[in-house]
Amino acid sequence: MTEFLSEVFQPVNLPATILFMLVMLYWVMVIFGTVGLEMFDFDIDLDPDGVDIGGGGGFLHGLLQFFHLGEVPVTIFGSIFAVLYWAGTILGNHYFNSEWSIAIGGLVFVSCFVASLLATKLIIMPVAPMFRRSSEVDEDYKRLVGQLAVVSTGEVTDAFGEVAIQQDGPPLVLNARCHGARLPKGEVVELVSYDQHNNIWLVKLPKK
Repeated sequence: MTEFLSEVFQPVNLPATILFMLVMLYWVMVIFGTVGLEMFDFDIDLDPDGVDIGGGGGFLHGLLQFFHLGEVPVTIFGSIFAVLYWAGTILGNHYFNSEWSIAIGGLVFVSCFVASLLATKLIIMPVAPMFRRSSEVDEDYKRLVGQLAVVSTGEVTDAFGEVAIQQDGPPLVLNARCHGARLPKGEVVELVSYDQHNNIWLVKLPKK
């Protein structure tokens, strides 16, 4: 164990070890509820127009798309990469750099970095479509926030009710709840927020 720890904290392994430790700290904090899953995550716009910087937007767009960033959360991608990169660096220096040469360590650093990126892509590729569909559903519901609907059941309360949005074709019927009020059938309401876990919309009377 002492020998392992000595290798882990060798200067040639230290960058990968620090990255690995930061990722583990993040997930420990998530497990204990100290931070949310989205705290260190951010959205990446895959619209080529949104990343067109000095004519390099096309390349950047293609690179992000290649690694499924913008579909898969950055925290998921980064966590898988960090584990692979750390393990590859430790093993690479253990077998090919027993003298802890900085020069050889640099080659291991670069080789493991590239290999870990490609391996992370291969691991994520089968599940990326699921993240994409989830993201598309989230965007669809975000567009409904603030829209007006009509109570379609006898009433909407904090325990029961449905509302309908008129559109081309059949109306869009949504499960709805309203805190602190009973809204009768035919009442016009505003969509406030969506509880995806329970598939319920919170509604309120619109401001006049």
